[in-house]
Amino acid sequence: MDQVVDAPGPAQPPASPAMADSITHGTLESPADCIDLEDQLSSERNEFGQQRQLAFRGQSRKFGTLVPSFRRLFVQRKSPKTAELIESELIKAFREHYRTLKTTMTEMPSSDAIGMGKDLRCLSVMQHYGVPTRLLDWTANFWTAMYFACAGDPGEDAELWCYDRAAFVAASSTQQQMNAINSGIDFDAPILQRRELDLVIEETNQLTPRMREQKAHHTMWGGFSNPPAAARAGWRTRAT
Repeated sequence: MDQVVDAPGPAQPPASPAMADSITHGTLESPADCIDLEDQLSSERNEFGQQRQLAFRGQSRKFGTLVPSFRRLFVQRKSPKTAELIESELIKAFREHYRTLKTTMTEMPSSDAIGMGKDLRCLSVMQHYGVPTRLLDWTANFWTAMYFACAGDPGEDAELWCYDRAAFVAASSTQQQMNAINSGIDFDAPILQRRELDLVIEETNQLTPRMREQKAHHTMWGGFSNPPAAARAGWRTRAT
């Protein structure tokens, strides 16, 4: 199994020299290697003596990159405008269907919680049901990510990705720039139609029981462009 430690977020080779220098690669060949890595990462401290806040993602195949399901399905064959239209129609159709689903689901958000003006939250719930989205799932739990990495074909190599959430915030742009795109608690930031911003954000609302149990969150870049371009433009953390 390949491990990619301290990845600053979505990345796709070939990366620029600056991007490549910020990613550490390694190989895990046995359960003992996994245990050693978890022990190493959990013992690391930041400059204030606090345990590092790491996010993990397991992928059951060796992709060598982080690409959401929506991008794999649509963006390679569609223009950005067409992809935006497909995404918009998926969100609209899901909201209509979810009103019916909600009558039989427990501990799930209400229809209003993912309604108009809350597209990121809607995408999060769509992800829960397996609908292709621009979101990537991450967890604060090393072994949860390892489970997903090992859940595929035993004969296939897998990947474990990791990034430092504090470094993500530190690499963000100024608070004034963040305020320009955040809409507050009642509405989501208008990211989906702002491809020109080339932003990558953390979506931290844990709307579903599964996300809460797995200590999960999402990352998403605002456009349909190459992820490293978004990373170089600066990271943003979504206000909740």
